Amino acid sequence: MQRRPMIPLEICLDVIDRLSLDCCTLRACALTCSAWLPRARVHLYKSITLHKPETYRLFSQAIAGTPILGALVTNLECCVTTVDDEIWDDAAATEALFPIEAVRTLTRLHYLALMGADCHYAIHPKVLDFVPRFTLATSATSLLVSEFTVTSPKDIIDMLKHFPHIQELSLDHHTSYRDFDAPPIETLPSDFCRDLTDFVFHWSDLYAPFLAVMPTHITVLDIEYLPPTRVRAGPEDSWADIARFKGLETLYLNAHHGEGKEWVAEALQHARCDKLESLGLDYTCECQNGCEMPFTEQHANLAHLASIIFRSSAFRKLKSLHGCKRAFSRA
Repeated sequence: MQRRPMIPLEICLDVIDRLSLDCCTLRACALTCSAWLPRARVHLYKSITLHKPETYRLFSQAIAGTPILGALVTNLECCVTTVDDEIWDDAAATEALFPIEAVRTLTRLHYLALMGADCHYAIHPKVLDFVPRFTLATSATSLLVSEFTVTSPKDIIDMLKHFPHIQELSLDHHTSYRDFDAPPIETLPSDFCRDLTDFVFHWSDLYAPFLAVMPTHITVLDIEYLPPTRVRAGPEDSWADIARFKGLETLYLNAHHGEGKEWVAEALQHARCDKLESLGLDYTCECQNGCEMPFTEQHANLAHLASIIFRSSAFRKLKSLHGCKRAFSRA
């Protein structure tokens, strides 16, 4: 009997690679034959998102029982506020969500995201005690903490103490309902954010306390301004602590709420970036009909910013300007 021609394994594996975003088909591939299973697993476990408590338990049990699966995970997103308070109140139930032995298998983790919820009450305090276990995944170099409503900026700063090895940090959609004060910088450990180079801080009214304590050796700073009128009023606006970051090579200033010109000017006046090579400015302003549109020289006179940017010795090495390029001219 003549044998039917077989498709070379290399072609089959290439097809699996092209299906990397189709989880349902990848599961089918994993069950097709033993030769396909390893490649399908690579894509199935590369990026994991955990929402409900049951998904936490099933995933942590899988990687704890088969550590090779944990080594496949490079991106992990944990939605912590979808877990019921009853679980956070129970120490045993909290431990079962993601045991320490499961975290230890994440030997190739690169990106860790801790997601809260956009709400007007603080996250459960046990969440802040649960998060530090992920510091055992020392290969992780990028951390996103998003939508945490806390009683104080100190809550997040205390959590960051456990991640000295993080190189890229993004804090997104944060607010505090009790106070806006940062802990004294002298009380922070000497290795606080020791390896941090990139700091992104978007949509938050807590910029002042974080600018006061983040390490001065960061080279990339990306800030999106949130007017205090949109959230609980914090302290008076002050950008003086931008002067701490003298080693900045890239600075992005984002304003999308019609108040960009004023705060960008103030922020740039405080900047003392002798090594700055790239400056990004991103504006939108509101028209009379309430729509947002790009903020260019046609909508406001930005000449005073040009003098701040190009005539100041603080920007002697500036090579590129992103955003409203046409609004600026080198003096």
